[in-house]
Amino acid sequence: MVLMRLFVKRSIKGLRYKDISAYKNVIYLIRDYVLDHMRDGDHERFVYFSEPLKRLLKKETCPLPLDYYYDYATSICYFLEDFKEAKDVFEDYYHYLEKDPKSEIFQVILTNYAIVNFEVGDYKKANALLDELESIVGEELRHDSIAKLTRASIRIAEGKLDGVHEMLSEAVKDKKLADVVENKISCYTLFGKYFEASGEGKKALAWYKKGIKLVEDKDVCYSEQKIYHEYAELLFKNKKFKKSAMMFRKYSDILEKAKEKNRKLIKARSEQEVYMREKDDEAYALIRENMRMRDENSKDYLTGIYNKRYLNDYVERVIESKSRSFSALLFDIDRFKTVNDKYGHLAGDYVIKTTCSFVENLLDQTHTFGRVGGDEFVICFENIEIEEAFKTAEMIQKYIKEHIIQYEGKDIQISISGGMVDINEIDDVSMQKLVEIADKRLYLSKERGRNRITFQD
Repeated sequence: MVLMRLFVKRSIKGLRYKDISAYKNVIYLIRDYVLDHMRDGDHERFVYFSEPLKRLLKKETCPLPLDYYYDYATSICYFLEDFKEAKDVFEDYYHYLEKDPKSEIFQVILTNYAIVNFEVGDYKKANALLDELESIVGEELRHDSIAKLTRASIRIAEGKLDGVHEMLSEAVKDKKLADVVENKISCYTLFGKYFEASGEGKKALAWYKKGIKLVEDKDVCYSEQKIYHEYAELLFKNKKFKKSAMMFRKYSDILEKAKEKNRKLIKARSEQEVYMREKDDEAYALIRENMRMRDENSKDYLTGIYNKRYLNDYVERVIESKSRSFSALLFDIDRFKTVNDKYGHLAGDYVIKTTCSFVENLLDQTHTFGRVGGDEFVICFENIEIEEAFKTAEMIQKYIKEHIIQYEGKDIQISISGGMVDINEIDDVSMQKLVEIADKRLYLSKERGRNRITFQD
């Protein structure tokens, strides 16, 4: 796990990008705030804000946040030792980036993904990922200290010691590794495990002792302090009981501190979950309110179909898209004023709503239906031929004529007249020209006796 610390020091610098949007600046600020708290030892603060940070990063899939996601994953790994969460994070970005295997980011993520799989005990997967990395990078990987340490760790864990000493000897001489004290401790611990597995107890004790000296001189994470346990067990095996007991006591104190930290982190996670549930509820309420307001702004108050504003925006989008498969029907209710005068305005409203219900039942989701004012309506037909659209329009006209509307015991019979326009009739298409042609044909239908749809003049 210490191997990740080297990547934080070594690789993040190469993952910086320019041209950052305002949204990404928000990620900058939150990420720096959260990770600074983590590095200052305020692990509870990190846990509390880590979920919002992760959600922000999930939203942004450009390269910039990948280094932040990387920081997040390595932090939860080497500070919190939450390997399962770290594995999930790296797996997400492994699949996201695998389409570009030659990228530096992918190789960094791939290496860390291998390390985390080793930490959770999936040696087969860790080896497969390192093999994949080697197939991409080639000869250069043989000189990579992180790869050597990871391979060595896997082989020691599996009891396959061939070549391990050579890997560790080359790795410990690497300046990139030696400059970071945690990496030295990791190397010394692996040397100790190697010699212990090889039956060379004295050499193993010497390496563990070198590692413990570094631990005592530096403030390092709990994972590096586990070397006390390795050293104590080997002392016990060599019947050095007094020294072994002292090391076990030191390790016991370390465990107590770790348990206390975990208690605080569990509490912080619980508080975070409550907080996030509350925020999720607020977000869902806001989404519902936004949807309600959007519907109010785009739907007709009386009928619930689209209003004139929405239809105008919709047709403008169609024109901008350069679509050549679009037609529209503009129609109104014949002698609607007579309905209002004879039966009253409430009856008129009922007739409008019932007419809309008739039309909606005859249309499918490929058609857009709206009210442009009073008793005037528009149906937009997209991605169907004009002949098919005209047949649908005539079917609607005949259906409305044949169905009696009943209102408070009275039968009200209506009909509609309409004019159709096809976008291919117009060279320089505009909303105004579409409306003018459809409106002209609507009035032709009136002049020709009403209860009809006119397409050609």
